[in-house]
Amino acid sequence: MSAELWAQYEYKLEATSKPKLITIIDAIQRAAESNIEYKKAQAEYTQRQSRMWLKTSKLLPDFSFTSNFNVRGEPSMNKTGFMLNMPLFDTKSLVGAKAGYEELKAARLNFDYAHERIIHNIASLYIEALKASLIKQVAKEEQEKFLKYVSIMQRMTKSGSARALDLTLAEYQSHKYASDYVLKEREYQTKLAALGLEINIKEDFEIQII
Repeated sequence: MSAELWAQYEYKLEATSKPKLITIIDAIQRAAESNIEYKKAQAEYTQRQSRMWLKTSKLLPDFSFTSNFNVRGEPSMNKTGFMLNMPLFDTKSLVGAKAGYEELKAARLNFDYAHERIIHNIASLYIEALKASLIKQVAKEEQEKFLKYVSIMQRMTKSGSARALDLTLAEYQSHKYASDYVLKEREYQTKLAALGLEINIKEDFEIQII
C-alpha cells in the first residue's frame, strides 16, 4: 500500500472512530424526544387545541358567496349574492367555550413547565460534564508538564548536574499527577454517562467545549 493510500485509510479510520459531538441544543432535543412526561403534556395540549377549535368554530358566523351568470351574457340575468349566517348563542355554548379555554390554558402551562424542566435538567448535566472536561484537561496538561520535567531530570542526572534524589522527587510528582489525571478522567466519564442516560444515547459521544 502506498503512503498516500495509507494516509487516506488512516483518515477514514479516524473519522469512523471519532465520537459524535453533542451540543447542548442537541441534548435538549434528544431529551424531549425520549421524555414520557413531556410527550404526554404535548399530546394533551394538541388535543385541547383541537377541541377548543371545534367549540369556537360553532360560534363563528358563516359567510357564503354565490354567483350565477347567464350563458348569453345578458347583464340583467346575472345574479350575485352574499349570505351571512349568524349562529344562535346560548348560555351552554358560551360556558362550554370558556371552560375549553381554561382547559387549553392549563394544558399550555403544563406543556411549558415540562419543557422548561427538561431544559433546566439537561443544562445542569451538560454544565457539570463541561466543568469535568475542563478540569480533566488541566490535569492532563499538568501530567504532560511533569513528564517533560522527568525527562529533563534524567538527562541532568546522567550528566551529573542533578542528584538522584532530584530525579526521584520529579518521578514522584509525575506519578502523582498521572494518578490525578486518571481520577479526573473517571469523573468526566461519570458526568458524561449521566448526561447520556437522560438524552437516551448509547454510542460514544463528546460534548462541545466552548
